[in-house]
Amino acid sequence: MQNAENLVLTINRKKVVISISTILYILMTGNNAKIHVCGGAVYEIRITMQELEQVIGEGFIQVKRGCLVSVMAIHDVKSKVILSNGELLD
Repeated sequence: MQNAENLVLTINRKKVVISISTILYILMTGNNAKIHVCGGAVYEIRITMQELEQVIGEGFIQVKRGCLVSVMAIHDVKSKVILSNGELLD
């Protein structure tokens, strides 16, 4: 499913390679993950939180239940998490 720097996903029967360093945050709903990357693209896959955490490594923190954020993407933390691209997360 991945090597040290890339995440290889199968989406609509096509292989998609995502650099883990481009992932901003991941929202989990049950066993479904929405992976938000730089540039605004969102990829949806079916994976458990445990499997995903093993694949992406330690560069992510869980800011709330079902929300993993890249440590490198965090610009500021106040009442909301402000990402480097200007997005706000609760």
